[in-house]
Amino acid sequence: MRALHALKLFLIKLSTEAVVLLAAATALTRLELCMTGLDCFGVNSLAVKLPDLQVLDISQNDAVTNAVMPVVGSHLRKLRDFQLEHTGVDVLGLGCLTSLRQLQEVRVCKRLVAAAERVVALPSTVDFTVVEAYCDGC
Repeated sequence: MRALHALKLFLIKLSTEAVVLLAAATALTRLELCMTGLDCFGVNSLAVKLPDLQVLDISQNDAVTNAVMPVVGSHLRKLRDFQLEHTGVDVLGLGCLTSLRQLQEVRVCKRLVAAAERVVALPSTVDFTVVEAYCDGC
């Protein structure tokens, strides 16, 4: 599994054991785990073990909160594209990404964009992409 560079899982419930196995795939640079039931433990485990991730999609995982953001901000230094729409992350969590100098795009729900652009001092090269397709009341 170490030679795996990209993985996309959608609508598959990930167990703790599955997250541990994913974290062993140290060559991953792109990981998309949309609607997988991922939680803070899972994101923290992956961030610590997969420092070469450049693309991370953890969208549609309600149990992911601001608690993961310091770990993401300190371990995923190569992250360029971060998708976290429809998670429990808010503008305070986004503030933990300021040290990610390679970050180019952050995808969030529209409810976060205005506040994030005012409050969070991300590098000027970062674009906030608003995702509206599934935003019910965002």
